[in-house]
Amino acid sequence: MSTSHSESESSSSENTSVDLTKIDKRKLLCAEERRRRAGDENGKLEDYLSSSSDSPDSSDDSEGSDESSSDEMEDENGELITPELDAQIIKTLTALQSKDTSVYNPKVNFFSEEAVKQAEEAWKAKQAQKEKGKAGMTITQYQHKINVEHGGVVDEEKELPQMTHVEEQKALKDAFKQAAQDADDDDDDEEDLLVKKEKSEEEVSREDA
Repeated sequence: MSTSHSESESSSSENTSVDLTKIDKRKLLCAEERRRRAGDENGKLEDYLSSSSDSPDSSDDSEGSDESSSDEMEDENGELITPELDAQIIKTLTALQSKDTSVYNPKVNFFSEEAVKQAEEAWKAKQAQKEKGKAGMTITQYQHKINVEHGGVVDEEKELPQMTHVEEQKALKDAFKQAAQDADDDDDDEEDLLVKKEKSEEEVSREDA
């Protein structure tokens, strides 16, 4: 009786074995998060780990898990992993690599519920801060930025975009043309002022007298 029971346990372990070369810390943490969200704290971590593996077979079945994965966190850069969680992940990986039977024990929890929750809250706060930084700056925020960084004084030369060499040459040519045109207009005005004034008959008679 005991022999058949042990054989069934070994066969079930073989059927639920995981390719450890395809497991990384982020996938392991996602598996724990899946188990926590499912409210299955006493469930086998391996059941949730297999659904998050990188094997091609699991990617083909991703359509059936779209609804559940949409509610999961997307920590692509591993920012969710805190030093405490990192230590727990290493402990879990060590147990998997050594084929520790406690991995298959539903009563054994390798992750601290509080540590996962704190890491999740910290990660969400960090993401919210990033999104806030991407938002447009209001006038009040811009004024505050100027007051802090420049003492309330805006350097217009720094604020204005720099012209290229071609743009500078064009601006100089336009300035010369405008100056030449202004000079021609001034000459015309001077000629108008210097027109000889015709004397009246009264003025001529006075000079003759």
